[in-house]
Order: sequence, then structure tokens, then C-alpha cells
Amino acid sequence: MDDITPKNDSINTTGDDFLRRHEPRWNKSKEQAWDELQARLDAAPARTESLPARRIWPRWAAAASLALLLGTALFARLHTRTIGAAAGERLSALLPDGSRITLNSESAASFHPYWWWRAREVELSGEAFFEVEP
Repeated sequence: MDDITPKNDSINTTGDDFLRRHEPRWNKSKEQAWDELQARLDAAPARTESLPARRIWPRWAAAASLALLLGTALFARLHTRTIGAAAGERLSALLPDGSRITLNSESAASFHPYWWWRAREVELSGEAFFEVEP
């Protein structure tokens, strides 16, 4: 009972026997494998441009035009003009449609001048008098 070695000879604690039994067997040397890979790469047709240049530039032109159009529309929608009257003064201004706004003291009005054709909206803070054109 003093001997605690396993009775089964197939168990090896170092793993050397396992590695010897399961070592991969190669049919080719490393140099042969590299030579075959190089030969396949050399035999493959050279990749050329996927699309001729005469077919690519219209896509770039269309993308650039779309980006310009979207950028212009976004600018027109987000650009805001603000007019304001200081304390003790009255200010009169024309809106894009020809309507007139007269701001009282400490008042402000803002609107989207490039989007006016779509929505005649004025955001007012304070007091104002409007002379609206139909």
C-alpha cells in the first residue's frame, strides 16, 4: 500500500506518450507546402479593377450630387434668423413674404427664411404687432 503508482500502464502523467501516439503525420514537407501555395498564387489570374473607370465616376457624381442636395435642404431647414429689440426701443422688420413685424421693447422673433415657402412660422418671445400679407 505504500506504492501509490497507478496500476494501469496506459495513464502517463507527463503526456509524452499521448503526444507520440497522436502526432500528426504529414505527407509533404513544409517547403513543399509553401512551394505549392506559391504556385497556386502565381497561377491565379491577376485581379483587375472590378469596374472600369468609365462606369465608376457616374456613381461618385450621383453620390456627390445627393450629398449636396441633402446638405442644402438641411441648411435651409435649420438656418434661423432672429431679430430682437433691446430695452426701450421698438423694431420693425420685413418677413420673407412681405409681411411686417413690429417688435416692442425686450422682444425677439425668430424664423426660418429659407424654409418660409413651406411653413410661415414665427417664434415670438415678448410683444409684437404683425401686418400680414395674404
